[in-house]
Amino acid sequence: MIVTVQPRQSVFDIALQHFGSPEAAFVVAEKIGCSITDELTAGIDIEFSGSEILDKRVVEYYRQNGIVPATDVIGVGIDYMKIGYDFIVA
Repeated sequence: MIVTVQPRQSVFDIALQHFGSPEAAFVVAEKIGCSITDELTAGIDIEFSGSEILDKRVVEYYRQNGIVPATDVIGVGIDYMKIGYDFIVA
């Protein structure tokens, strides 16, 4: 099975979508050669045997409902805020 990383997907997103459990994040990280907290590059392909699936019901639910989780947090913190827009000075 070949998995293509989508924009803003994390190791945990890949684990849930394709393996049905966040526990598979360690398998994903090891396969890519990164930490479970590293940012992933969209568009890279990762090849898995498919035997790593932990919960087929979750994988099937995501597939049937077109769920593609992308929970990488970008643009947060005081350095990304704009005064008067999302940082209100009272």
